[in-house]
Amino acid sequence: MRTNSTKTIVILLCLGWIIFSGCTSIKHLSLEVLVPPDTLIYPGLQSATLISRNTLIGITDSLFTKDPDSLLTDTTFRKEVLNECLRGFQELLEISPGIDSVVRDTVASDTLMHLSYHPEDTLVDGFLSEICLNANTDIVVILEGVYASDTLFGTWIYQPFGDGRGIDVIQYYNLGLMLAARWSVYNASGGERLEQYLYIDTVIWSSEVPQASYDMQVLPYPENAYLEAFYWAGNGYGKRILSTWVEAERFYYCTNNTLMKQACLEASNNRWREAAMIWKELSGHKNKSIAAKASFNMALVCELEDKLELAQSWVIKAYLLDRTWAVENYLDIINHRIFVKKKYDF
Repeated sequence: MRTNSTKTIVILLCLGWIIFSGCTSIKHLSLEVLVPPDTLIYPGLQSATLISRNTLIGITDSLFTKDPDSLLTDTTFRKEVLNECLRGFQELLEISPGIDSVVRDTVASDTLMHLSYHPEDTLVDGFLSEICLNANTDIVVILEGVYASDTLFGTWIYQPFGDGRGIDVIQYYNLGLMLAARWSVYNASGGERLEQYLYIDTVIWSSEVPQASYDMQVLPYPENAYLEAFYWAGNGYGKRILSTWVEAERFYYCTNNTLMKQACLEASNNRWREAAMIWKELSGHKNKSIAAKASFNMALVCELEDKLELAQSWVIKAYLLDRTWAVENYLDIINHRIFVKKKYDF
C-alpha cells in the first residue's frame, strides 16, 4: 500500500501536539518547616542563658601544633574556637520559635568546676541563682569544655595507563577532625540539672584533586577547620534540645489547561491567593486528573499558610480523585506535620 509521506508526517505531528497538550509538568519550591528537638527537655521554652566556662579547648594528638607558626598553640585562638562553639548554639537558639530572650556570659572555670563533677549539685548557690534572677530565664545552658584531635590520611586510587601496560597510583589527602563538646542544662527556677550531654562528631575534608602533600588551596587551613567544625558542633547540640526551622522541598502541578497555566503563572509570581482562586474552581473540573492536580495544589497553598488541617482535607480529596504515589506521599507529610504540631504545641 502506498502512502503519502507528507500527510503521514502531518498526522504524526498533530498526534504529538495532542499528546503534548495533555502533558503535565511540575514546578518546585522550597519552604521552611518546623522540626521538633531530638529530646524535649523544657516544654514552652521562652528564654535561655548561655554560659561558657572560661576555659581553653583541649587539643590532643594534633599534627599542626608541632608547627611553630600554627595558631593552634595560641591561647587567644583557642578561646576563639570555644566562642565559635557557643556561637553555633546561640545562633540556632535565637531563631528557635518561642525564644524571646537570650543572655550570654562567661564565668571563671573554677566557679563551675564543682558542677561538672557532682551530678547531684543544682543551681541553688548564690552566684548562679543571681544570674537566673537577673536574666529572668527559663534554663541555663553551660558549655563545660571542648576537646579535639586531628589527623591526615591518604586515599590511594589505582588506575591503569591508557595502553594497559601499567598502573598509575593517585593519592588524595584527607583532613579528619575528631571533636567533643560537653554541655549541661539546668532548670533556672528549680535549679535541677535537666541534661548533661557529650556531643561527639567527626568531620572530614577531602581533596578533590590529586596532590603529593597537604595543600591549603584544596584542604582548609587547620585553624579554619577547627573554627568551622566547632561552630557546627554547637549548632548540632542545639538541634538536640531546640525546635528548628529546616528547608523542605515541595512542588505543584501545571498542565496545558488554560486556567491551570494562568494559575501557575500567578504562583510563580508569588501571587498564591490569585492562584488558589483558580485552583479551587478547577478542583471541581469534570476531568478527574485536572481536578486532582488542582486539589493537590490547593493543599500546598494551605500548607504555605500553615493551615495544616485544611491542607489535609484538600490532599485527601486529591487522593480520592487520583491515587498517585505523589499524592499519597504528600498526605503522609501533612499527617506527620499535624501530629508533630499537636504533640509539641507549635
